[in-house]
Amino acid sequence: MRVRQLHIRNFRGFSALELRPGGTHCVLVGEPGAGRSDIIEGLSRVLALDVASNALPDEYDFNDRRLTQRAEVEITLGDLSEEMKHTFLDRLELWNGEAATLVGELADAQDMDAERFEAVVRICYRAQWSEVEEAATHWVDFAKTSDPATESWDRLGRAQRALLPFVRLRPSSRTLELAPGTAFRHLVEAAAGDDLAAALEALADALEQSADRFATSEQVRAAMETILGPVRSSLARGGNPVDVNLGFLVHGGSLFGVLRTLETALQLPSDSLRLPLLRHGSSTVTAIRVAQALAVAALPGAVAAIDDLGEDLDSPATETLATVLARTSNQLFLSTRRAAAAAAFEVDDLVRLARVDGRRVAYVQRPPRTRKERSTARQMALQLLPAMTARTLVIVEGPHDSAGYGSLGRRLCLEEGDPLLADFGATMIDAGGSSGSGGVGRIPALTVMARRMGFRVVAVVDGDPGPRGAMEALAAAEAANALVRLPVHDALENALTDGVAEDVIRDVMVELCAEHAVAFDAGLAGKDLLDAVRKILKKEQVHAQLVDALPEGHLPDLGRRVMHGIIAAVMGQDGIIDS
Repeated sequence: MRVRQLHIRNFRGFSALELRPGGTHCVLVGEPGAGRSDIIEGLSRVLALDVASNALPDEYDFNDRRLTQRAEVEITLGDLSEEMKHTFLDRLELWNGEAATLVGELADAQDMDAERFEAVVRICYRAQWSEVEEAATHWVDFAKTSDPATESWDRLGRAQRALLPFVRLRPSSRTLELAPGTAFRHLVEAAAGDDLAAALEALADALEQSADRFATSEQVRAAMETILGPVRSSLARGGNPVDVNLGFLVHGGSLFGVLRTLETALQLPSDSLRLPLLRHGSSTVTAIRVAQALAVAALPGAVAAIDDLGEDLDSPATETLATVLARTSNQLFLSTRRAAAAAAFEVDDLVRLARVDGRRVAYVQRPPRTRKERSTARQMALQLLPAMTARTLVIVEGPHDSAGYGSLGRRLCLEEGDPLLADFGATMIDAGGSSGSGGVGRIPALTVMARRMGFRVVAVVDGDPGPRGAMEALAAAEAANALVRLPVHDALENALTDGVAEDVIRDVMVELCAEHAVAFDAGLAGKDLLDAVRKILKKEQVHAQLVDALPEGHLPDLGRRVMHGIIAAVMGQDGIIDS
């Protein structure tokens, strides 16, 4: 089973959203508050087995608290099993895979092309507010055979819902938990055999018998009789006082309560006892939790949903989990703020959510058409991933630009009170390739991809002379929302030294060169000094160290103008901004 389309109306933070996964999976990334968790929750409301037993929706489940409109999450499911097709026969519709749309009935059965069309079923979660009751009701129905205009609903029964293989994964949840709907319960029910019900009944009986034996032990019985003696007759209420019996039930007496008391235990070769899992340390706990999540996500045909993947894991565990999930899962809907998690997936799996003019918008990547396009798109996506939670991208030419301007921005904030890029939801990245090199020539393509993903983009380029430099700057300007351009012949090294007194530059370079074992002639002055400094900066790649070593009150003039231009562009100024 796979989700072909998801359509949200008036649910939580979305007034309307239509989402068609472009790849195998759907990896939700984007700025805070853009709706990642709302999509995961919406999907769960449709597909979770026990929607009726879930907490009732409240007024905040309706977008902007528009209580007069139903909240709806509709999904189109394809890749159906033969059992699903047979069970849902009257509710099936046709899906055109090439156009990614529903189609009407075909006039001629011979037009049915299995490679273009497939049978799908649309199911919809709906929540409706009652002004009289001041509460909401909710249900799941078949969209094709329901009529919202007459409020005639063809609701899914429990047996029909049980056919839909779906699991909500929570890597941080308890392991080996057997309550209905939990990850381990899914694994047990999917395993070979049919003795689960009998085993659960035997467990409950054994616990009840153990509690009875404990209650009838001599000391316990004597203590309870001391309590019951004075009130036995009054508690009998006309019956035989001898029949009043005080004893114990295990966790309220329900099987669900019993299962909640079970705690995972692990015995390693070095242990003399089987210890509770939590006593083995966080690394062991994480390994078991990740392994359980991987096992559940690999269930054949299942759609799995995970919110905030990697939030409670370290980077290696996040990368491992995401990589295996991407490889072994049938279809994942997951949200994450971690670049290590998103990097495990293909470019067309990524969906970036953003807020535009007060609306939440989803940007789906166009699938690359050739191997070269896929390779290029993946390399650019890897550069963008660390900034996925930003609203605006500032793209500089190379890693040294990013380090140098980043250090200068921090100094300007501390000493002169300038705002940080982060204050505006902006992040600086560089256009350097996998080799770490940079260049203005890479900025336009990276900018185009970033804008397709919904970023506002500010490009920062050196003032390279000649026709080629001018053409590259023009291309960057046309691709970006705004372009901050250094004066002709000026580059990063000039921006970080312009206007700084010679004696200050000389003292700083003496210190830096001593630390890095680099020869430096402290007797240089004027243009010779500046030329030597810029050559050392470029060769030794110590731009950030230079900025950090400058004394307070001696920050470079051109660098200050560049940073002010960047801030102006981040705040909304478009076009070319000359420093």
